[in-house]
Amino acid sequence: MSGNIWLLNMADWLREGGLKVEEYPGWQTRSRSSGGYDAVWAIGVHHTASNTTPANDLNYMLNNADAKPIGALYLSRDGTVTVCAAGATNTQGKGGPYKTSKGTIPKDAGNRYMLSIEAANAGTGEQWPEVQQVAYAKMCHVLVTKLGLNWGDIVAHFEWTNRKYDPAGNSKYATGGALWDMDKFRGDCWLAYADTEDVPEPPPPPPAPEPDLPNPPPSDDVTAVDPVEWYIKKGDTPWGVASTCYGDGSKHTELDASAFNSYSTASKPVFTAIPGVAGVRGEVEIGEGVASIIRRLTNTTAWPSAEMFDTFADFNGGGARNFNPGDVVHYPK
Repeated sequence: MSGNIWLLNMADWLREGGLKVEEYPGWQTRSRSSGGYDAVWAIGVHHTASNTTPANDLNYMLNNADAKPIGALYLSRDGTVTVCAAGATNTQGKGGPYKTSKGTIPKDAGNRYMLSIEAANAGTGEQWPEVQQVAYAKMCHVLVTKLGLNWGDIVAHFEWTNRKYDPAGNSKYATGGALWDMDKFRGDCWLAYADTEDVPEPPPPPPAPEPDLPNPPPSDDVTAVDPVEWYIKKGDTPWGVASTCYGDGSKHTELDASAFNSYSTASKPVFTAIPGVAGVRGEVEIGEGVASIIRRLTNTTAWPSAEMFDTFADFNGGGARNFNPGDVVHYPK
């Protein structure tokens, strides 16, 4: 039955992880109108886009907002976590679909499948305090381990939908008002308890890969290219793209910086070549989903691995991008 999952142990889990925890009155029975979660397949990472006190933030999120409650957990600038709601909340909005280790969250259904955290930050270049950044990583580590998720199931709001630009701002993960480098943040979540002996239990191993599909996908209309190209999305930088493609951000000089500077005003998608990396190019066909596109580009029978989905998302505009027939897509070799 949908809507029947309530996370009544969150306060205990987070205290066990060494975090300072407060409980907002009534959190155990608070939810959006749909009730509990259908399933919890991801952790949604946000900032509040506010510059006020925790009391004011919480009063808005849980009492005054038209779409209350907003967020299951609230993280203040001093690292204090407030547990706000055990049931589903109105935080993610329209977006997706989004593939997680547990399954694909349907389009516009993020509120029913994602446990969302609102962290206090204006999002316009305000410095994130170190204590808050550390607490954010620890929170996500605890939640991932307790819910049996994988590190890739920690999802920025901007990865769920291109309508939003959080989390962002001065931190270990971004400068100025830039979007966070979520791979670096996810890595810190994984390592959050690496220097302590009190490490929460690890998550169970991921499920076995799905069996080979019965028929290989057609490999026509796929062209070998050298170099392969990268679809530039909001927040991309030469350094970040070089880090992903070459494993070394200092190689950003290999890329055409002008493409990153002009894409936001262009009337059509902007691609940039990745010198030294070969790949394939194709166009999306009618009725294709991401898995079908990847299978056709890579000429493989098997269901794509999580790594293949990640690689495809990296090169083609992020996991929240919707694809239409005729869209150009690339995949590296």
